[in-house]
Amino acid sequence: MDDPKNEKVFRSRISVLMHGCILFLMLPAILPLFFLGGMIVPLCIVGGVIVFVALLSCTICYVISDDTLLIKCFGISHGNVKIADIVAVERSYSIISSPAASLKRLEVRSGRGAQSSFVLISPVREHEFLEELKTINPQIVFNVPIREEKWRIWDWDV
Repeated sequence: MDDPKNEKVFRSRISVLMHGCILFLMLPAILPLFFLGGMIVPLCIVGGVIVFVALLSCTICYVISDDTLLIKCFGISHGNVKIADIVAVERSYSIISSPAASLKRLEVRSGRGAQSSFVLISPVREHEFLEELKTINPQIVFNVPIREEKWRIWDWDV
C-alpha cells in the first residue's frame, strides 16, 4: 500500500453550467410524467437525478501517488497514468465523456505513436497540479495558459 504522505489529492472542479445542461437535456423524458400521474413521481425522479449528479461530481478526484496519476470516482480507481509516460498536457473544452465535472479540462496525453492515449481531467487547484506533474516529469510539454478566472465561485465554474 502506498504511503499516504507521498499522495497529493486534487478534487475535480465542478461546473454549474454543465450540470444545468444535463438537467435541461433530461426534461423531455421527465415532462410527460407530470401530465400522466401527478407531481410526486416526477419530483422524486428529478430529485434523485440531482442527488446522483451531485454525489458523482463531488467524489471525482485525481491522486498523484509517487510516479502515478490515479483517477478515482466514489473512491474506486477508474484508471491510472504513469507520470513518466506523460508527454503533453493542454487545455481542452471537449464534451467527450470523461472523469471531470467541468468542461474546462486538461487533456493529459501519454505514450507515443500507436500507443498514445489521453484522458480529460479537471483538477480544482490546476496550477498546483501542473507544478506537481512538472516536478515528477520535467519533460512534459505544457500548453495551458494561466489566466485570471472571472467566472469562478469557490471550486465551481459558472
